[in-house]
Amino acid sequence: MTTPTFFRHSFAEWKPVTAQVRRTRLGLWLAAIVVGALWIAGRPDGVFLPTLALGVALTTAVTVAGALAGREAARVTALTLRHPASPLALAAGRWLGVVLLAALVTLLASVGAAWRIELGWRDGAAAAFGASCAALPIAACALAAARLGGGVLEWLFLAFLLLLSTLLPEATAYVPDGILREATLALLVTLPAVWRYRLLAAGDPVAWLHAASWTAAGLLVTAESLRRRAP
Repeated sequence: MTTPTFFRHSFAEWKPVTAQVRRTRLGLWLAAIVVGALWIAGRPDGVFLPTLALGVALTTAVTVAGALAGREAARVTALTLRHPASPLALAAGRWLGVVLLAALVTLLASVGAAWRIELGWRDGAAAAFGASCAALPIAACALAAARLGGGVLEWLFLAFLLLLSTLLPEATAYVPDGILREATLALLVTLPAVWRYRLLAAGDPVAWLHAASWTAAGLLVTAESLRRRAP
């Protein structure tokens, strides 16, 4: 497969992604995420805007990835794609769909939240940009998790992202010494983590290298899963 054909097939996968939003409950889930973010922002004890945007981006990426890994996505793909596509092209197309939807939902939620707490739309857009950068590797890993372990592994991954991965590695000093501390430190340093991906928007090279590695790994695992089993 030539490079232009690969990219054409990848972008063509956007059609079943948009069809998923129209034909399934995915659109309702995405709307619920936006409404929930606006509700949280309007509370007196609401969270910091960049933190809220990051939570929206990660939750949306995992939700969309799970929807695209299901059987309904396979039926929509069969109905909308009229060409043979390589597993890697399908994986790249689905990753692109997850990232774009996560970015769009995050932008809507962030700008709306900024308006509710009387900040400018630029503050909301800046928070959405930083969160969308973090969604790049998360989307690829969420697709792989959804393909390999279904909903269980997918939501365990989201729980890790929103709870444990927000901690800095230095926080493991408060974990009891021994294998538990070593395991926690290994997870925070090795796996995709919020504490590291907060630095992507600032252009941190180590964070971008880590993100690129996990993006590639997630796409390759997803493509191999698609090759072994019908999507």
